[in-house]
Amino acid sequence: YRIDDTQILRRLIARRCVYGCDLNPVAVDLARLSIWIHTFVAGLPLGFLDHNLRIGNSLTGIGTIDEVDDFLGQDNFLTHQIGDQLSVASRQLQRLATVNDARITDIEAARQAVAEAQEALDPMRRLLDLIVLKRAGFIDVEPMALAETSVVDARHRTDQVQELLATLSPVHFPVEFPEVFSGTNPGFGCIVGNPPWEEVTVEELGYWTTHHPGLKGKPVAEQNRIIDGLREQRPELVEELERALADATVIRTALTAPRSAEKRAEPVFPGMGTGDPDLYKAFCWRFWTQLAEGGTVGVVLPRSALSTKGSSAWREHVLDHGDFQEVSIGQNRGGWLFEDVGDLITIALVSIRKTGTPDDEVAIRGPFKSLNQYIEGRARPPIVLKASSLRQWSEGAAFPLIPTPEAGDVFAKVRAHPNFDDQDLRPWACRPVSEFHATNDKITKNNPDRFFHADLDTEPPGALPVFGGASFNLWEPDTGKRKGWADPDVAFTELQRRRESGATKKNSVFYGFDDDWINDESTLPAQNCRIAFRDITNRTNQRTVLSAVIPSGLLLTNDAPFLLWSEGQPADEAYLLGVLCSVPLDWYARRVVEGHVNFFIFNRFPIPNPDPTDDRYLRTVEIAGRLAAVDDRYASWAEAVGVPVGSVTTQPEKDDLIAELDAVVAHLYGLDAEDLEVIWDTFHTTVDHLPSLDKVLAHHEDWTR
Repeated sequence: YRIDDTQILRRLIARRCVYGCDLNPVAVDLARLSIWIHTFVAGLPLGFLDHNLRIGNSLTGIGTIDEVDDFLGQDNFLTHQIGDQLSVASRQLQRLATVNDARITDIEAARQAVAEAQEALDPMRRLLDLIVLKRAGFIDVEPMALAETSVVDARHRTDQVQELLATLSPVHFPVEFPEVFSGTNPGFGCIVGNPPWEEVTVEELGYWTTHHPGLKGKPVAEQNRIIDGLREQRPELVEELERALADATVIRTALTAPRSAEKRAEPVFPGMGTGDPDLYKAFCWRFWTQLAEGGTVGVVLPRSALSTKGSSAWREHVLDHGDFQEVSIGQNRGGWLFEDVGDLITIALVSIRKTGTPDDEVAIRGPFKSLNQYIEGRARPPIVLKASSLRQWSEGAAFPLIPTPEAGDVFAKVRAHPNFDDQDLRPWACRPVSEFHATNDKITKNNPDRFFHADLDTEPPGALPVFGGASFNLWEPDTGKRKGWADPDVAFTELQRRRESGATKKNSVFYGFDDDWINDESTLPAQNCRIAFRDITNRTNQRTVLSAVIPSGLLLTNDAPFLLWSEGQPADEAYLLGVLCSVPLDWYARRVVEGHVNFFIFNRFPIPNPDPTDDRYLRTVEIAGRLAAVDDRYASWAEAVGVPVGSVTTQPEKDDLIAELDAVVAHLYGLDAEDLEVIWDTFHTTVDHLPSLDKVLAHHEDWTR
């Protein structure tokens, strides 16, 4: 049997170049087994991989020595001490490079070299453990005391510290891989990963559903009765849930800890405290900070990493100091990318290089809905966007989905209009606001002093309906679905209290409003008609932006935000509604929305700004007003807008008005007939639910003339 040079090369690469970390011991063992099989050479022993593949949490420990500097201050004595120990350990590990794995004795020599290096680094590992716990606020220890080995050892042995470390399982990369994180250009040259996409939370209803299948589909009152029964009958499950909740709190606290001891210091992983505490946000930063200068990352991420506010600081940092070499987007239809991930999930294959200089252009491909589409798309040039345009188009440099060059031209035309929040350019001003929180403001057994009930079976006469996002649809202000009910006295009193207390606070949505308006309870938004929109949505739904003018006397939860107006007329409200409900705006939204129309995205929607005397503005107001004012509940609002109530009486008339609205709004955006054809071609795989393109084009031609 002749040993090929490439077989030997594989063994050397596996031992000297490949590193990995996973929280699951089985995953680490399987990785070792896989590499052993791939590098097996008949007649030679299995290579030594214990050092290269480590067990632990790669997010909760110290990623780079810079983190110690950031927390304790530049040029602190501990950093110099750690640096010296790293250099010593790194030299010890250089012995691995001289071991050729040809004999069993070579493997033992490698194991001995690693054991000696790790033993030398054990004091530093304990030190970094305490720094992590102090940074998160779990323990209180003076920085000067950390220089004393005896103090560190004694504190490290305490039950409190050991329990916290058992939950966090921190991996300190400079300690685990000193040969990588020492020298003039520390860090990995290449990182490849598919990090977990999960929130650091425990959903109690989901937990109980695992022990009582079908629980989520039952009414709220029945859910509560079943959960109470399980709590009584299975106390061990209660203990398990409480332990899981406590562990999640510990990990979440560690991941949102401040980078330094200074007041208002940014967190170690910026964005983890914004929105849901999803692990992919932390991994984005971890990959970047552990990359050596000139190194490259190839990673699988949810597309939300490229679009949501929680990852905006990361995107902008990469654009300032590196290069998004290429981004390929895939919609996981039929599981062509990942079998165990939902069809509606949009996945990003992201390639990044750390250059130390600003990025100028970003290459984007997709979205691809199958492997064949991906292969064909790879053969075509990507869509190239200027980095400066990404920053201009959206807060936080969100990446849009632009499927074709023609769609890129349409996108640019729509984007040429001012953002929704550029309201100093307009004669009106409003902002998206949430009313009641669906969880925190709901009355439960443990929180009886909240403001609305979720149990619809107990709703008394005269109660206020509580709407969520599913309670309304396009040109349908009431679908009959409810989130709950509320006592009018309790709800209105609380809303008025919030309004009055916020009137003097600069960070309040009610700051700057007239005192007469603030003090008059009849002007509460919930007492009047208002525009609401669904927060929870998806770009693959039939429509993405779902907005309506809802009647007065209703309450809204946070999955149905509303627009609070500080300036403007009812006609402006009808105009904005018409734009929000149009296909051109919805097509644009599908380029930037993944799962939520949150305020971060909504504020950057491009909204045309015509003169109020423009015929297109006036026609948009008239059509939207007539479609919205469906019955006498809108009498006052319709009168202020200048439209009749209940004037749209047949479905053909309604369809024709909606088609004309799309045509008028297309003119406001400066779109021509060819642009409308691109919108219909790239809106969805099917467009049967959209207004007839022929009807829209006919109206568009009428308005052109």
